Amino acid sequence: MLSSGESVVLDATWTDAAQREAALRVAERTSADLVALHCKVPGDVSAARLSTRTAGVSDAGPDVATAMAAGEPPWSEAVPIDTSGAPESAVARAVTAARPWGTGQAPVFRRPYMEPD
Repeated sequence: MLSSGESVVLDATWTDAAQREAALRVAERTSADLVALHCKVPGDVSAARLSTRTAGVSDAGPDVATAMAAGEPPWSEAVPIDTSGAPESAVARAVTAARPWGTGQAPVFRRPYMEPD
């Protein structure tokens, strides 16, 4: 899809620098722009959100989130996005980081939304 000029979102935790490097190599091979966004939220906000999750939605609870945050290596290449406020605010910052030239400057290819298997 990248080779065809389509946008691709790799949604993951990305705590492993080797995985980040692999994503960068794929972007370079396909002449794609790589925009790394590091969504961050204070621990107390994360814990509050995790406490309201419905059982079965995710294995990650407060203990998993705390352990991941404690072992998270630096990621200076990524644009930090504070997700503690309204979702619309975080989305606006992410779009600005991904499309700094504005939304009208480059073509946007739209594919139907598909749920993961």
